[in-house]
Amino acid sequence: SDLALEYQFLRRSLPMKFQPERLIQLRNTLNINKAEAARRLNISPMVYGRYENGQREPSYPTEIGRASCRERV
Repeated sequence: SDLALEYQFLRRSLPMKFQPERLIQLRNTLNINKAEAARRLNISPMVYGRYENGQREPSYPTEIGRASCRERV
């Protein structure tokens, strides 16, 4: 999915720090809510919210798994 690919790009550009505002910007561009973004990334809405709030950063193994997931209809 677009979200998963962008998510991978955000973290692949090491040592660039994770940027929650970019995640928010992408979600808004895709015109989806947090729950839908979480569903597409196969994570809980609570975890996704913590990523957007900057309270949590995804681990590298998590990022690879998310980036490889396909957008579900």
